[in-house]
Amino acid sequence: MDGHWAPGQITARFLIELAVEKAKKQAVSAIGAYNCSHIGRVGYYTNWAAQRGVVAMMFVNVGSPSVTVYGGEGRVFGTNPFSAAVPTREAKPYLLDYATSVVAAGKLSIARARHERIPANWTRDKDGNPTDDPAAYREGGWLLPFGEHKGYCLQLLMELLGAVLTGSRTGTDPNRDPPSPNGVLAVAIDPEAFVGLDELRREADAVISQVKQVKPEPGRRVLVPGEPEWESKELRLKEGIPIPEETWKQIVNLAEELGVVVEG
Repeated sequence: MDGHWAPGQITARFLIELAVEKAKKQAVSAIGAYNCSHIGRVGYYTNWAAQRGVVAMMFVNVGSPSVTVYGGEGRVFGTNPFSAAVPTREAKPYLLDYATSVVAAGKLSIARARHERIPANWTRDKDGNPTDDPAAYREGGWLLPFGEHKGYCLQLLMELLGAVLTGSRTGTDPNRDPPSPNGVLAVAIDPEAFVGLDELRREADAVISQVKQVKPEPGRRVLVPGEPEWESKELRLKEGIPIPEETWKQIVNLAEELGVVVEG
């Protein structure tokens, strides 16, 4: 599917809707998107499919390099996220959604706005040295793949399936205009072609319940993918969204430029 550089969220929503529709007709579908602008939170789309009784996966490459490869230096690939969601019944939908870098680049922006230090295993400075300064990334540094070689393998897989297979721009492509594109491969599976949706939901709930009953290590909790985000969503709906003061000032300044009245 050619996104024609429309807003990426519109392209990705159409992509997953089409993938789900085709999966329900023919059991399994796979659709790629190229010329696709930034699609935002990948888990939104796979979760949308799971809520409609379809297993979904999205392999995404980011055409703007920000992450090195295992054992290497310099920016090579993007944060290249992967997401998968499985329908459940009583439990929250199983939702896996993460970048293949140690941390999403946005968390560095948040730390910088809060004037906080970061773990030294998140990034390297322009000279390749470990650093706890979040500003080092913007000054020529780079992020690291998570899990060393294992995260790097997934990072490269996102590149091969999200970009190469779909005909999208790779992170190593020297032609980087327009900026920040995503190459996307969506795979959708209709459970009715396998054990059936009801059986999948019942057994998925059972597995998740059993996992949650595992005795945790002292001072820790046993979580399942997506659980921290569900908890965060509920908390934000009750208490609001915390925004660093520096970021809020930028929002207010932009609003004033646009003639928008900001209350509160």
